[in-house]
Formats: sequence, C-alpha cells, structure tokens
Amino acid sequence: MHLGERVKQRREAIGWTQTQLAQAIGMSQHRISEVELGKRQQMSFDRLRSLALALGVSADWLLGTWDEIAEAPTEAPTAEEDAAAPPRPAPRRRGGRQRA
Repeated sequence: MHLGERVKQRREAIGWTQTQLAQAIGMSQHRISEVELGKRQQMSFDRLRSLALALGVSADWLLGTWDEIAEAPTEAPTAEEDAAAPPRPAPRRRGGRQRA
C-alpha cells in the first residue's frame, strides 16, 4: 500500500473529506487528491509531519515503515532481555583489497 492509499484510508476512517484535510494542513484539495491517487510521490518532511498529525497517525505508518501500530517498538529491551536474545551476526565486511 502506498502513501496515497494510506492517506485516503485514514481520512475516510475519521470521516473527513479531502477539503477538510486540506484545510487542516494548509494544502489545496487538488494536492490531497494527487497524493491519494499516487500522482504526487514526493513530499517535504514538514508536510508529511503535518499530514500525519492531522490524521492522527505516525509518519512511519503513512510511509509504510510499520504496517500496524503493534509492530512499533515500545521501549528498549532490558539488559536481561538483551542478553537472552540470540546473538546478532557480525556486520559484513566490505570486499576489495586489504588495507595496510
């Protein structure tokens, strides 16, 4: 699901029209329509943040970083939980010639 589909889904869930959303964030209704149709792919961070705040969701959800709120990390693991977790693989080394 792309950004526009998420915007439309959330806008309809809260019962707003495109015009109401546009007024809430200081954007034109035409731009909201372009976003929802996927015609407008790029957006400034400030505009994305305003959109997320107006819709009551996170920018991560709008962008599809987290599909559901339940997937969002709630807090850092404790030392005991971190110790019990399986070891992380070592980072990959870059290829190429060795450094002296």
